[in-house]
Amino acid sequence: MKKLLKYLKYIFLLFLLVIGTIEIGFRVIRNNGWLGNDFGDVFSQDLMNEGGFLIPNQDVNVVNGYGSKVPWITNSKGFRNDREFSYQKPKGVIRVLSIGDSFTAGYRVGQNETYSYILENQLNKNQDSVKYEVMVASILNPVNGLEYLNKHGLKYKPDIVLLGITLGNDLSECFINLHEYGKKQLIGSEVLENKSFDKSFLETQVFNETLPPDTYIQSSEFWDYYDRLISPKLFKSIFNRTYTGESIFAIKGKRPPYVHDFTHGMGAFLKKQPETIKVSFDRMHRIMKALKELSLKEGFDLTVSLFPQRFQVNQLDLEKTIKDYNLNPERFNWESPNDIIGAFCKELNITLVDPLEKFQSQSELLYLPGGDMHWNAKGHKLMSEQLLYGLKKQSW
Repeated sequence: MKKLLKYLKYIFLLFLLVIGTIEIGFRVIRNNGWLGNDFGDVFSQDLMNEGGFLIPNQDVNVVNGYGSKVPWITNSKGFRNDREFSYQKPKGVIRVLSIGDSFTAGYRVGQNETYSYILENQLNKNQDSVKYEVMVASILNPVNGLEYLNKHGLKYKPDIVLLGITLGNDLSECFINLHEYGKKQLIGSEVLENKSFDKSFLETQVFNETLPPDTYIQSSEFWDYYDRLISPKLFKSIFNRTYTGESIFAIKGKRPPYVHDFTHGMGAFLKKQPETIKVSFDRMHRIMKALKELSLKEGFDLTVSLFPQRFQVNQLDLEKTIKDYNLNPERFNWESPNDIIGAFCKELNITLVDPLEKFQSQSELLYLPGGDMHWNAKGHKLMSEQLLYGLKKQSW
């Protein structure tokens, strides 16, 4: 019996050693960039270039969502394009300026896998009379998008501006940026720096608001630490061949769930909206109205496309999200942001492309693994098809 206990102790210590090696080793490898460049290495959050917030003159490989390396190219202005653009638009060209957050930039997908790249190819397929060029600019959120157009984007005389809106976190970005103590202020159709910006605002209860008590069940934050471990995900990928759903990742932690988390944006899906969510939608409406006014003034067509969350699309992901966040599903409407923003677009006469129904009809997985909020290459391809259909209904 003593021998058995001794062996079990050694096995347990060996197990802990293996787990510790995996956890520490993976982080050392990742933090030192030995796996390759990641999105953070090609992205500049503090400096808006003419091509948005991507670092210019990049021709590197980045690690995609599956551990392989894929090409990442930006031109001298920071557009995620492998060619340059002049301010003077060539004759016979319809210029499309595609702006949005990390979805538009092509987070962890290759150069030729972004929906903007595929859209350009499809628009030019069997087309002789005109040529389309799609310029890709990462602008983080709609507030920055309006500022970017005024400062840089309109220099390129776009015929069409495609604004991508991520359901959830883009609403929080509007709330935070246009807050009294936030970074920006909206004056007419211009976004200006807010002189009263106070960083301490980000630490206040307003910003760190949790979901109402009746929308989730309290549970131990121990599981937040468990979620950060690499080993369980690795073992699951090796031994579990059946897809059982993935709950969407949370920056602030799943317990308690936060209203303004920048990955899931769960507060936007509540049936009974907290006051800060009502304000978020109001500020989103103000930005969209300003964009529409700018489009009429400058003569470009504005099209808004919605980027659905994975728990809206895949039923298994929804079930896993509800379970991991301990949510009360009766308190949520998983399509309410689509309906509200759709109503804004109808009121303002803005073309809307909402791919939710098409995404829901697919049997293939459209999102990256690990609870990532972003699409894989298949998701980008499907988005490009929906945009192609939406744009072809218009005429210029």
